[in-house]
Amino acid sequence: MTTRVPGEEWRAFVRKNGTPEFVAAFAPGVSLDTAVMDGPLSGVDLVGAFFAATTKMYDRLDFTHETVAGHKTYFEWQGQAFGAAIAGTTIVTRNEAGLIESIRLYHRPLGVVIRFSAELAKRLEGRVDSAMFAAARNKALVLEAFDALFNRRDYTAAEKFWSPSYMQHSAHIAPGRDGLFNLVKTLPPTLRYDSHLIMADGDYVMAHGRFSGHGRPANWVACDVLRIERGLLAEHWDVLQDEATRATSASGLPMFGDRFPE
Repeated sequence: MTTRVPGEEWRAFVRKNGTPEFVAAFAPGVSLDTAVMDGPLSGVDLVGAFFAATTKMYDRLDFTHETVAGHKTYFEWQGQAFGAAIAGTTIVTRNEAGLIESIRLYHRPLGVVIRFSAELAKRLEGRVDSAMFAAARNKALVLEAFDALFNRRDYTAAEKFWSPSYMQHSAHIAPGRDGLFNLVKTLPPTLRYDSHLIMADGDYVMAHGRFSGHGRPANWVACDVLRIERGLLAEHWDVLQDEATRATSASGLPMFGDRFPE
């Protein structure tokens, strides 16, 4: 008895990208929806361009499960991209004639998805409207900026993310980019920022995260709102709270992630 290897036939099919056989397998209005873009791609040409770009972005990709239910085929996969673990699900839907009419791709975790999206935007430049990547690009900008300034303390790198005319609305930080950078310079080298949730809407990004190792008795849980202008952090508002412990939390629930600070 021959054992079916998950994803083997799908891999073989994707390798035919650019051939008449590949094109003939799709319905004329095929659409591809993916977590790494802000909207769907339509048409065989763009679907082919997507796979041509993404198949070269994985360091490793292994299909772990494959299930067929009616007109849908479900694949679960895991692997590595940019040196980090990545995993997800692919759902392929065929019409009555057996032609592929839609593909849905879901990726995780968030940090790798954002980086994957930013790299995909570069590889599809000129083929796909850059607005399709705006949310992911802005979220990546904020996370990279925070990592450069708060975690790596690389002020030269951080200057590339913050506008020289940066507007600071925080009650505890002096005005402008220099006010923020000078504050960070006074904090101990143990300072660290960890992201929990990040959302984007147009030119605005809202990040829910935690600052630890700053020398105060309690970590800070922050909601930072940033306005992006011309690819730079141009304006900032925030709300800060001391992170509650299990003993001090009235709700009985942690403020950051799924556990209380130790």
